Amino acid sequence: MIKNVLVNGCSFTFGHGDTEFAESGELMPPRDFVWPHQIKNLFKTQMINPINVSKGGASNNRISRTTLEGVEKHKPDVVIVQWTSPFRSEWYDEMWQTYYGLVPTGNIKDSDKRYYEPLDMFGEPNVYIPVPKMREYGYETEYYLNIKKASQMYQAYMMNHVEAMISFCKDVLLVQNYLDKRNIPYLFTSMSYACNLGRPLGATESLWDLIEADPLPYIAHLREEVDKSKWTRYPFSAMMGDNIVSHDPYDPHPNFAGHGLIAKELHKEIVKRELLKDN
Repeated sequence: MIKNVLVNGCSFTFGHGDTEFAESGELMPPRDFVWPHQIKNLFKTQMINPINVSKGGASNNRISRTTLEGVEKHKPDVVIVQWTSPFRSEWYDEMWQTYYGLVPTGNIKDSDKRYYEPLDMFGEPNVYIPVPKMREYGYETEYYLNIKKASQMYQAYMMNHVEAMISFCKDVLLVQNYLDKRNIPYLFTSMSYACNLGRPLGATESLWDLIEADPLPYIAHLREEVDKSKWTRYPFSAMMGDNIVSHDPYDPHPNFAGHGLIAKELHKEIVKRELLKDN
């Protein structure tokens, strides 16, 4: 029997490059070299059907939302979620009647310096505006420009490591509790150590190390609720080694070989945890 495996994540699961068709705004299919495509060939006795609902540039907000939507739509046997940078976010706009993402173009730093950086260093809304909405709410309208400025002001003045961690933990706990309640086997992993909640506090490059003071009690309580046993010990950045797209110019996305190494590690985890059998 073929097992359906729902996978979600950012470009480390979707593949690097463009994500949407310019003419229609529709999401492109994931690249055929990514680990979800390669992992199905590693199973010897169990046939699997990977259902990849990821998107390049996705935030953890989007990953949590589309994981829930994907489970309801596809009724998978197993779910694998690759979490991403906590500094990205997703919003819904009632005028555009669609979701849009915010991806900072620079590093978020908790220091006075970031308050004096040009607003354009912060990401603008990543959105495809439907043609019927273009006249009143298109990219050249005052409405869009106000949304763009508000988005950049939010990232410059309101987003910080504490807020990022709170939002990240909420997304993880929502999906964790949702899957636990439905008894759906799952595995959590991450793009890098910075967003791996399965690691001990103080782990290499952990986002926790970027919070200078001790975590607020609220954050500590959220972190305690995260089931670390559901996480891979190592993130994709460690699984793939130095197999990246390019060193010059630098592009840290996994290349074909990198995705192959990720697929091998996840196959081991899936079988070891008995999420799926593969004798």
